[in-house]
Amino acid sequence: MLVKFDHLTLVVNRNDAQRTIEQFQEKGYRLTLTDDNAVNMPSKLNYMQFKDVTHGLYFMEAPNAMGLSVEIIAYEHTTQNKSWIEYNPLENALTVLSKELDACKKMFLTFGCDQGDKEIVFNGALDPASYIISFREDNGMAKNLDNEGFCCPTIFVKPGNKTKTKLEEAGYYCTDPDVFETSGKTMFVFFALGKDGEIVEFVTNKL
Repeated sequence: MLVKFDHLTLVVNRNDAQRTIEQFQEKGYRLTLTDDNAVNMPSKLNYMQFKDVTHGLYFMEAPNAMGLSVEIIAYEHTTQNKSWIEYNPLENALTVLSKELDACKKMFLTFGCDQGDKEIVFNGALDPASYIISFREDNGMAKNLDNEGFCCPTIFVKPGNKTKTKLEEAGYYCTDPDVFETSGKTMFVFFALGKDGEIVEFVTNKL
């Protein structure tokens, strides 16, 4: 079950972290979590070019229901490849770029999105709004988790294994779940990879 479109991950170089935080604050976002030395989960390192073990983590809560929260990740080393996700903060629509459009759309439908007239609609059980996802063809780019720009959507699902099995049966590779503790709760995270290297993060409190 789709529970919530939790956030988008935005990667920046550490030198640009404070300026980026301030830019989001000017748009009404609130900084609700700060960790200057967060440790990367092991599964993430396989999808990074530079494989920084630690990073800065700054969670920016959206100022209203129509916007997505943004998790700013700041690395010492980043690539400047073009982002495969386009998103205008405070809007409820985003665009996904891929050279494998049909397979990319199928991945989003497989984990629970709905087919709209032209776009795909994300409607989580706890989301205060629906999110419109459109797709545009791109001639291909290296999709790394340390690319600067929006690099990964994070989706809360429940139970996690059901979503993981659906994706794997549809031909999409998924990592084994990593375990982490937050606010005294045990959470599980895994990543699914699209046919053009798109990376989607899934979070659950129940496997």
